[in-house]
Amino acid sequence: MKDDSTFGFEPQHLANLLDLSINQDSSQNEGPPEEMASYKADLLTKQLSANLPMDSALAQALPGVLQRVCQELEPLTTGTILKVLCDATVEFGVIDRLKGHAKKLTKLAGSESDREVAVVIYYAAIAHALVYSDKKITTRAHDSLRAAFDKLSATAWVNSDLVSLFSQASSLCEEKMRTK
Repeated sequence: MKDDSTFGFEPQHLANLLDLSINQDSSQNEGPPEEMASYKADLLTKQLSANLPMDSALAQALPGVLQRVCQELEPLTTGTILKVLCDATVEFGVIDRLKGHAKKLTKLAGSESDREVAVVIYYAAIAHALVYSDKKITTRAHDSLRAAFDKLSATAWVNSDLVSLFSQASSLCEEKMRTK
């Protein structure tokens, strides 16, 4: 029986095709800095306007009908990722879930730009926990976090609401470093 999965291509030909596709994907991450900043800002806006996905452990525990109902209702209760990150009254569990979601996004990112956007959301969740819950949800030291927050605050394509959150978190980290 003939294997049609490679369409008759030789291994070297397949390797060349893979190399071409990888190089083509990485070309999205090249260009003038202004264009890349605009591209990343658009990616970040798109991610921040998405709803936080349903907790997968909860979803798996529910019968099929309830899963669909919860998936329909959850966006009404949590709102967009940006709304969650800017709301001081959001429960800590939601922020912890957002951090986990962003961590998954960094691992699944299809490009360096996608990864950078996911990292911004990841650190925004950490900043939110520090600023609004006085909880450190990472093992990184305060000086390392402060440096990351300062760097993100100075990144041109980061949303202004997140810049404010990062600045507040940086100040808190500095305070914590002085009191130790």
